[in-house]
Amino acid sequence: MQAVDEAVTRLSGRASLVEVERAAIDAVKRRALAFNGKRPEVICIAYEHDPRDAHMAGVAEARAREAREADARAGEWTGDVLLGQRRDGEGLCGGVEVGAGRQR
Repeated sequence: MQAVDEAVTRLSGRASLVEVERAAIDAVKRRALAFNGKRPEVICIAYEHDPRDAHMAGVAEARAREAREADARAGEWTGDVLLGQRRDGEGLCGGVEVGAGRQR
């Protein structure tokens, strides 16, 4: 359902399964109330596809945050690498710098 998809996508990536279930139930109840004026009893069971991969988003987020903080402490963080560009306008290719061979 579109209402459930919208409600769940508004949650943060670190939302617990209980929060996902509550958001889905609330969205279905609101849509039913608007559609036919009734409040149905809704049961929702949210589960993780592979419990071994459940923590990967949190790990990636923590690593990125630590890298940004380390670069900021070193005074080198510009944010340009995320866009695939360096300050001098030369591009990046697969994480390898592509340019005219200048030394910095």
